[in-house]
Amino acid sequence: MFYFEGLAKKESESTADELFSIIETHFLELDSRLATIDRLYPVCSDESIKALEAMTFNSSLTEEISVIKNHHFICGDRLFSADNIVMNTEHRNQLQPESQYVMYRAVSQRRQIEGIFFMIRHGETWYRMLLESRYLDFWFRGIGQHRTIFSMVTNTDGALLSRSHPLDDNEKIYYQTTITSPRFPYAVTTGYTREMLVDLALNVLPFSLFIITICSLLFTSLLNHYFTWRDSLLAEIKRGIEQEEFCAYYQPIVDAASGIWMGAELLLRWRHPVRNIVSPLEFIHAAEQSGQINDITLQLIERAAAQKMEVMALGKPFYLSINVTASMIANANFVNAVSCLIKQYPVLSHGIVMEFSERDNFSNTDIPSLLSGMQQLRDLGIRWALDDFGTGYAGLSTLQALSFDILKIDRSFVAASVTDSVTQSILGNMAEMGHRLDCSLVAEGVENSAQAQQVLDLDIDYCQGFYYAKPMPYSRFVAKFKIYSA
Repeated sequence: MFYFEGLAKKESESTADELFSIIETHFLELDSRLATIDRLYPVCSDESIKALEAMTFNSSLTEEISVIKNHHFICGDRLFSADNIVMNTEHRNQLQPESQYVMYRAVSQRRQIEGIFFMIRHGETWYRMLLESRYLDFWFRGIGQHRTIFSMVTNTDGALLSRSHPLDDNEKIYYQTTITSPRFPYAVTTGYTREMLVDLALNVLPFSLFIITICSLLFTSLLNHYFTWRDSLLAEIKRGIEQEEFCAYYQPIVDAASGIWMGAELLLRWRHPVRNIVSPLEFIHAAEQSGQINDITLQLIERAAAQKMEVMALGKPFYLSINVTASMIANANFVNAVSCLIKQYPVLSHGIVMEFSERDNFSNTDIPSLLSGMQQLRDLGIRWALDDFGTGYAGLSTLQALSFDILKIDRSFVAASVTDSVTQSILGNMAEMGHRLDCSLVAEGVENSAQAQQVLDLDIDYCQGFYYAKPMPYSRFVAKFKIYSA
């Protein structure tokens, strides 16, 4: 259909351009030659009449040329008596005092044949050319039959001058293209009747079937490739869960004032046996869509229990932040599984924060179920953080209802606040809102000292970013935590 529509539009436009170019060139030539005759010779002089005769003789389209003044025929390209020859009302009504050019179709007073009249005014004198309508009609019919397309030319009042096919009163023209002359009072219109569209469709059907077949094969192949890849990825993820290949990298969360490491966010990685460390960008969407992310997260939480116990043995203040999604917390089965882990590993009943992103579309989440899940885990010691604060869908009422303990300000605000005064003002308002909601604030994506100072000036509690440390394996984190903790 796209190909068919494009072809119809293209043919309509190209035919209109070609017809307009031919007609416009012819009228420009007639106008130029008459202007030369009017300038060189007195009106109705022998030289003028001979020049008009030459114009008629050399043009297959021009039947006659008459010279009219004050609605009287005064001479022409052929000798005739000018006595008492006055333009009749039908012709006279076509003349507009402000017009330089006039074009219409009527019956000639002099020769009693139907034709197209093209009139040009020079001063008080009109030169009227009778164009051979039968020739023009034949020409239009030939183009219409050759290209199977409707075409016509009208004057600026919409009156028909010539056309390729007869039309019923209510017949519609599809994919219509109209070009209006900027100089002369006519317009060329092309397009398709319903029958012509059927003919065009039959002509392009073999090519269309070929295109449809190729596109269908390509689409089927891509679809098959996608599902094969997706099934393969899901099978790989399942195997990775069974082999406990998913692990957490630790990124420190730092006190903004002292630089002391106060905790860490667990960032998911896949320790693939062939591909080594795989970024979550390559598998997280598929894992979330399939529900496998629940099993992966439960594994990370269980492993975090043992790792947290090792860190706590150092006797330093410390908490872990674990990523979940709002839909996971609205899932009673997942919340119950987490509850069982907390009861099994008491070390998880304190110093654990669960965070989900404000980019989660809360309109797709059952808010009562989300509130219930959050409260069930809060009763077991879990605190809650809202990640990417300022970038998503959560309004103030949602923030108040969900009652977060920590707001994590998105890195985009932190990065732009140093150079952009508007963003700096927004960041300040976000910090003020967090304080009003009685939440701790974490600035994400701090990458240089200027940003760190900006965060400190706005009274934001904690920082996280490459300025302090990149995500790292647990063993390296423990070694550095011994140095940078309180």
